Amino acid sequence: MPHLDFDHINQTLVVSLSTAETFLALFGTIVIPFSQIRSVRALPGEAYSHFKGMGVYIPGVMNFATLNRTMNGKPEIYLYSSPLKTVGIDLAGHSHFEKVFIEVPDLTPQQVVQLIMEEAGLSDPKKEA
Repeated sequence: MPHLDFDHINQTLVVSLSTAETFLALFGTIVIPFSQIRSVRALPGEAYSHFKGMGVYIPGVMNFATLNRTMNGKPEIYLYSSPLKTVGIDLAGHSHFEKVFIEVPDLTPQQVVQLIMEEAGLSDPKKEA
């Protein structure tokens, strides 16, 4: 399971990967500057469609990292075993990834979205309307 750390000194979100994920993704951590977080979404549709596209129909049986190339050449990285506990982070200007999808086992996806938005200083579009 990925672990989230907020580095306020460097203004970054650090996603640390477990041993199995690190082996497959070849990254020890993914560092995301707060300024490059475009949006954060709970239960993104891409996570569910990717899960089904891998031929997996039972949550918990897929526990590895996968990279999915996009049209602009930057990959999306999927780090979860169940799409029902997933948060999607859309990035703008990141050097490696366009989107990062992570599993959040301890909190609800909506709680993690709120936490990331608060820690990164992002505005909530629902509250602005």
